[in-house]
Amino acid sequence: MYQYSNEAPIGAGTSVGAPGYAATGGAGFGYYGDTFSWGSSLGRYENPWFGGAPGLSQGLSNLIWLQPAYLSNTNTAPNGPAEGIAPVLTWKAPSTGSYIISGRFVSGDQPANGASVAIVDSRGGTLLARTSLSNNTVNSFSYTNTYNGGDVVQFQVGSDFKTGNAVGLQVEVNAATSSGPTFETTYTAGTETNLGPNGLQNLMNYALGGTGPTSSPALPVLTSDGNSLTLTANIRNSGQGVAVLGQVAESLDGPWTDVTLTATGASSVVTDTTVKALSALVETNKPRKFLRLKATKE
Repeated sequence: MYQYSNEAPIGAGTSVGAPGYAATGGAGFGYYGDTFSWGSSLGRYENPWFGGAPGLSQGLSNLIWLQPAYLSNTNTAPNGPAEGIAPVLTWKAPSTGSYIISGRFVSGDQPANGASVAIVDSRGGTLLARTSLSNNTVNSFSYTNTYNGGDVVQFQVGSDFKTGNAVGLQVEVNAATSSGPTFETTYTAGTETNLGPNGLQNLMNYALGGTGPTSSPALPVLTSDGNSLTLTANIRNSGQGVAVLGQVAESLDGPWTDVTLTATGASSVVTDTTVKALSALVETNKPRKFLRLKATKE
């Protein structure tokens, strides 16, 4: 276990954990606890065993135990208030594909304490932005995302700048089954790099909602509000054999930074697609920004 906090009292990346065993009313569970007396720990328990335990009020069982620890800070510049030493559970994608990640965080019944939760991934995506979790409440989630083998999703629990409230986590990750068309049922297999009527490769045309070799799907639209550039397009839904990422760079030579596309909420008129976008801030000291989409066969 490693510390995860907006403060690093012993230096970033320092191992702080050791395995232990808690004899919880005779049931007990194995855990990793910090070795610096902060009180943070991560483990798994079958049933809540005390009055303030996460999941007791909701009748839940089989949970991941995530106990954040309060890290005192005087808010002296340049440091802000400390979120606390936060336990982090990670999941690594075993192979490239589309995955359904679903579950719930549940806070303990400890009214004077605090907790915050977040879910992020190694591709720069924020599935669940940092959210304060009220006492004895449940925050459910469900996402379908495409990941490459080795990509990581983190489930983070902080102390919300208070003494840490214990949090229980239930999570399932399942491979998304194919729904709808695939590249091979829409275009000829092996023609991913062939150029379509609009000059784009077949795979990108398929990713934009193309329906065959002679189709010319709507191209992405670039707009600006003076503060940011936004590239918007109709993007194939998950489970249809193609993954699409946004990329941003300051030069056509790169380096290009991957950006997870975000659904705009607008209704798509193209079958099997969702309107998604990526944005990049306009910065006075960086006069050039380039945005593009990258399609990858699944």
